[in-house]
Amino acid sequence: MVVLQVPEEKRVQECLDEYLSLGAEKLSIAIVRLQRRLGGLETKKALDALAQNNFQECCRVLLRYYDKKYRYGMSQRDPKSLTMLSSDTVAGDKIIDWIQKIFCVYI
Repeated sequence: MVVLQVPEEKRVQECLDEYLSLGAEKLSIAIVRLQRRLGGLETKKALDALAQNNFQECCRVLLRYYDKKYRYGMSQRDPKSLTMLSSDTVAGDKIIDWIQKIFCVYI
């Protein structure tokens, strides 16, 4: 498994690009659906930030949730199976090309 470590601000921007295209109403509905997993306080923080048009903070709340889930998932794996990569971008095509150069053998 490849774990890509990207600076928080880059991840927040990616979250904004992805989720804001949904519109505030659909994002609000999605956050409410996650309430059981987010917990009441984090759900309130995310919805309050969304209501105040503080989309960056809303994304930070969601990223904390996802990071917690990813860390748990990684903790269940053999550490030898994890390859940690640092990047200053989350641009998929660039990362895929880079990973292919490192890990792929073409026959």
